Amino acid sequence: MDKVYNSENLSLWEEDINNAFAETMRSDSEIFMNILSIIVFNRFNPMIGKFYKLIDDLEKFTKIIDEMSDQYFKFPNSQELKDAITLSLVYYYKVVKGFSWEEVQKQFPYEKDIPIHYGKTLSFITKKMKSQLDSIMNNVTEEKDEDILTI
Repeated sequence: MDKVYNSENLSLWEEDINNAFAETMRSDSEIFMNILSIIVFNRFNPMIGKFYKLIDDLEKFTKIIDEMSDQYFKFPNSQELKDAITLSLVYYYKVVKGFSWEEVQKQFPYEKDIPIHYGKTLSFITKKMKSQLDSIMNNVTEEKDEDILTI
């Protein structure tokens, strides 16, 4: 007669229980991170706590704090960030890809007058970005060349 609770069945049973409760159990690191979040939120400006919660990565948060320590800056609002992203895309399409203004406008059907709105700003930043973009593109080309040499 076979035992109902042999070691193989017991390990399967333990696995089933662990799987059933895995989502509701918290690891020690999760508990620690939640405690840290509460302390950061209560000890410092509440915005720092919210910022930490959004990052949700102690290593990245620590790097940001190390880099930005004792500095004051204003975060862009949602519209300013959207404009920066749109300007970056316009720059990419117009300068990097060489699209005409009509082709650029087609990429933004929800925006009116892309050439008028971003044209002047684009020409201003193009001068500043040219050397930085050239450096980035040269690094990419060098990496591709290195890859070819290692094949």
